[in-house]
Formats: sequence, structure tokens, C-alpha cells
Amino acid sequence: HNTKQPYYDCRTLRVTDKFPCPPEKIPEQEIHAALLDSLRSMAQIAVDMDKLLREQQKEQMQDVAAMRREISGLQEQVSRLKQQTKSQYEAFALGEIGKEAYLAVKAMARQKAEILTEQISKMELAMEQAQLADNNENGLAAQLQPYLGVEQLTEGILDDLLVQVLVFPGGRLEIQWTFQDELERLRKMALR
Repeated sequence: HNTKQPYYDCRTLRVTDKFPCPPEKIPEQEIHAALLDSLRSMAQIAVDMDKLLREQQKEQMQDVAAMRREISGLQEQVSRLKQQTKSQYEAFALGEIGKEAYLAVKAMARQKAEILTEQISKMELAMEQAQLADNNENGLAAQLQPYLGVEQLTEGILDDLLVQVLVFPGGRLEIQWTFQDELERLRKMALR
């Protein structure tokens, strides 16, 4: 309602009582204040998480060269284990060793190779995360940083960033922003 003090109310109750609709009037000023607080908070969270990711990235980038060397060494060990299994098979095929001895060596080599492969995967993931954090330079934090100190919401801000505001009985608001999925992705990256 566009009065001197604009407010929103739910007219659904006038038509049906199937949906829980808040019976009270919600002043537009309250909704705008909640939106402004939420936007500033979300922007601060994005900036803080981006800062944390950058610190993690610096630490990881220092270790990337060492990780590459270690991965290469682990891959070499896996290759040697495969070669060892192959030579043991040849010895078995030639009758130089028994089947039990060959199978024992093969099982041990496979177990060691699995452990080494898991270590390689973890290191490659850490290197990938460092690269992802580096590629996030123009990401969400850069987009939301201008909203840290925003004093007033404009239609442009709301059109660009707001998906919807849900109002529940008791005046509880649920605000959905366009960037929430990206913020969650950033949070997960920061917590790894």
C-alpha cells in the first residue's frame, strides 16, 4: 500500500485460509532495513571468505612446486610397482616362482599403488584448489564489495541482486539473493 508510510499485507487470507499468511501489516521500511542489513552482511561474508581463500592460496602456492616434485616421485613409485608386478608375473610364467608367491607380491604391490594413488589425488586436489582460488580474483567478493557501505537500497540494486522476500507469520523474513549459490560455493572452498 503506497501511503505516507508504505506497508505490505497479504490479501490471500481474504480469498482462502489454505496458506499461512501473516495477518499483520509489514512496513516497507522494516523490509528495506532487513534487506540492507542482509546485503551488507552477505557482502562482508563474501569479502572475508575471499580474504581467507587468498591467504590459503599464498600458503598453497608456496608448496605447489614441492607438491609437483612429490607427485612426480609418487608416480614413479607406482610405475616401479607395476614393473615389479610385471617382472614377477614373468618369473611365475617361466616357473621361477610359485603362484602363491606371485599373488602375494601382486596383492602387496596393488595395495601400495592404491595408497600412493590416493596421495597423488589429494595433492592434485590441493593444487587445483590453489588455482581455483587464484581464478576467483574477479569473483563474488569483488562484485559485492561496493555494497559493504551502501546506505540506501535502490531499484537497480534490488533488480540486480534480489530474487525474493518471503514473509512468514510473526514477521519472520526469508531473503533470497541471486548470489547465494556462489556464496555457498565460496564458503565450501574456504572450509576445505
